[in-house]
Amino acid sequence: MSVDYYHDDPDFIDQPKNSSRFGKLFASIIFLVCGGLFIQTTLASNISLNSSGNVEFGQAVARTLACDSNGITVTASASFVNAQGGGSFVLSSINVSGVDSSSSGCQGEYLTIKAYGNTAPTPLEFLSGVTQIPVAVNSSNPIFSIEATSGISISGDSSSFTLQFDTAEPTIIASSSIFKFTVESSNTSPVQPLLYQIGETGTGGGTIFYRSVAAFTAQGAACGDNCHYLEFAPKGWASLSDWPNNIGEGGRNMGARANVNEDPYLVWSDGAFINSDPGSIAVGQNIGTGYQNTQQILNNTVTSGKSARFSFVAALNYAGAAGTSTTGQWFLPSIKELNELCKYARGQTGALGNTAVQCSKSGTTIDANLGFNDADNIYLSSSYGVAPNGFIAGYKFIYGSDPSISEYYASWGGRVRPVRVF
Repeated sequence: MSVDYYHDDPDFIDQPKNSSRFGKLFASIIFLVCGGLFIQTTLASNISLNSSGNVEFGQAVARTLACDSNGITVTASASFVNAQGGGSFVLSSINVSGVDSSSSGCQGEYLTIKAYGNTAPTPLEFLSGVTQIPVAVNSSNPIFSIEATSGISISGDSSSFTLQFDTAEPTIIASSSIFKFTVESSNTSPVQPLLYQIGETGTGGGTIFYRSVAAFTAQGAACGDNCHYLEFAPKGWASLSDWPNNIGEGGRNMGARANVNEDPYLVWSDGAFINSDPGSIAVGQNIGTGYQNTQQILNNTVTSGKSARFSFVAALNYAGAAGTSTTGQWFLPSIKELNELCKYARGQTGALGNTAVQCSKSGTTIDANLGFNDADNIYLSSSYGVAPNGFIAGYKFIYGSDPSISEYYASWGGRVRPVRVF
């Protein structure tokens, strides 16, 4: 069922009562443009905009959507996320269709989407630090694109796109907070472009495999709450003099490392916490949590007299490449950070930045130049609690079958490749 409302030049539009779930979740969803208004309200919160008049809602943040003469249709969706003691509905996607992407339409423009509450004049955060999402309208595929933003991905065709939100991100906006959206068109992006690209050399001498135009937080790291990149150490990062042997459970010497380009095999931890239910030690899984995880593993593992066996010690002691002197800034990646590294190593470039997409061997090939080991070895994350007690989750970059995510004994260990956030 739908109810159509037409207003020639309203000062304010009262939203119809809606007893559906989405009606409760979104008090209203409004797009502001200079032009006439034709609003089509449905239970799915579909909104159509037509350019035939002049409408303003008093929010002095709207700009003319002059590039599209026929109007657009928007559908916002919410998903329920379970949580201890309850749960809540959060924004899961925004679909925009009917966009004129031709050279005489919006091609070359940026369509910037913002969300607002009922009264405040400042936009809400979709995720931590993300108050606006500029969508570039390109002349070739992909027609619609966004800068890499942690927790947000985009898909589409020649006239529509969908912004997909990772509902597992802890800072995702509650749908009940949203009163309206705005869309603004401009020929330049309102977001400052990032300095570095995926695949370039980072400030620690590693290779950048993840970037986010919106700042994310890495608690305790040098970049704090203004982090944008993750880089991984180059092959050969662990010298044979510093890490001469592969070490297994209980400090067992598994043999000398004959090749400096072979990543060392080291113990994850033998601390008492690895045989307990996950508590607050090294349980971060999201982008930005690997550094804190690694520090917590260090603080809960006795290293005296046996530091040469531990992977987290090797990561923290790495000094960076090209004389960058970044000792103490490298760490074991969280499971989602390691997932992004796996995708980069296997050439899943289209999925980079979309943390909901898992690294896969299907249709991908490992880049041998990066030096990841081809034996039946697992690269361990720093995230405890993803696998059963006593185990730690990671990725087999090369060996095994899909899905490549796997698990192994925490006290036995696996391969190590440090990462760094900046």
